[in-house]
Amino acid sequence: MSFGVRLKEIRKEKNISLRDLSALTDISKGYLSRLENNKIGVPKVDTLNKIAKGLGVPNGDLMMLAGYIDDPFDPKQMKALNKKINESENKGKSNEDIYEILSKNNSASYRGRILTEAQKKQAIEMLNVLFKEG
Repeated sequence: MSFGVRLKEIRKEKNISLRDLSALTDISKGYLSRLENNKIGVPKVDTLNKIAKGLGVPNGDLMMLAGYIDDPFDPKQMKALNKKINESENKGKSNEDIYEILSKNNSASYRGRILTEAQKKQAIEMLNVLFKEG
């Protein structure tokens, strides 16, 4: 059985529509449809991880179905797979120090609200207390 056909079966077993899966995974409905109908190949690991999460199934099951691993209980295979997942999730993300963000004259925001200089200073003070510095 092909990956797409089995994926469609799993989705239907879970009573999840393509529209709902698209919303849960932030993957377009068209892409998911092409995937289920074998119009495109097996997706990348990060995409499979999103689909597994959206369907509420272990990612190892989809990784095995897609051919990325043979045995989801093999520690070596899972370690390699987890490394691949972490690399894809962190790809393109920077790890800038929050102190640098708050202390520079850059604009910083919290939940869409631009922080004033006083708020940035207060945030630094709270973080210092949290991490017992200064």
